[in-house]
Amino acid sequence: MPFDDEDPSVIGRTVLIGVTYIDASGAETGRGQWWGRILAFNMRDGLRVDLRESGEAHAFPPFPNALRPAPAGMYELRSTGEKILNPDYLYTIQGRAPGN
Repeated sequence: MPFDDEDPSVIGRTVLIGVTYIDASGAETGRGQWWGRILAFNMRDGLRVDLRESGEAHAFPPFPNALRPAPAGMYELRSTGEKILNPDYLYTIQGRAPGN
């Protein structure tokens, strides 16, 4: 996937973000889900997203391999019930507690 602010194929596209939280023992402790428009995707800013197109920017860690094209379809966020039709990308990562 592109990993550069200058690549127009990523900037401005819709992304669904999923984070699985893992504790120091390796057990899942929770999940988070968000969606928004990609503002930046690089080592300096990470994946910077305008969450829910609200004007509120949030940065996620810069993991180039975590961003992948989303299969077409309707996606529902379990946390909010929001439905997003045909997002451009999925970004899934694990948030690990220190010591993992």
